[in-house]
Amino acid sequence: MIEEKRIEESALIEKAKDGDVNSFEKLISNHLNNIYNLSYQLIGNEADARDLSQEVVIKIFNSIKNFRGDSTFSTWIWRIVHNTFLDEFKKTYKKMSGFTDSIDSMAWLISSKDSPSEEIEREELKKQLEQSLLKIPIKYRFVIIMYNIQGFSYNEIAKTIKCSVAVVKSRLNYGRNLLRKILVKSKMFF
Repeated sequence: MIEEKRIEESALIEKAKDGDVNSFEKLISNHLNNIYNLSYQLIGNEADARDLSQEVVIKIFNSIKNFRGDSTFSTWIWRIVHNTFLDEFKKTYKKMSGFTDSIDSMAWLISSKDSPSEEIEREELKKQLEQSLLKIPIKYRFVIIMYNIQGFSYNEIAKTIKCSVAVVKSRLNYGRNLLRKILVKSKMFF
């Protein structure tokens, strides 16, 4: 099943490289939700996330002929999202909030004795985590989002941001520590 999807995606990529707009639309439709979610997680603003997503799709369309297949197509897309965000928003964005994907996968932040048992507490925790994550510098936030929320491997993240796996692990560790400090400072959970 997975192999069939890869073969289908490869065929769509080749057709899109040759200028087939329908193939490009089919190809990109498989990735639109993830492009938007990552954009939203990086920006924290729905309207700007839509704008960033549109900019990314345009960049993908204009540069698909340059896709060599050295990485997976999704890794190549995340690199475009990352670079577009840095180009367009890093310098101007100060206030950010909110995420669309679940952050339940970030269990490393909370020990079992601190886990909220009530739904209201769980929602408040998610809100605090989202706001705290947005306070972390982008190079750490991006790695945390890619690894803990999006589920990418160290290797995929390294290819996306063009660095070594050791750098990814270091940024993930440092980013997690920054996030913990922010949460401890808030005195809400620790």
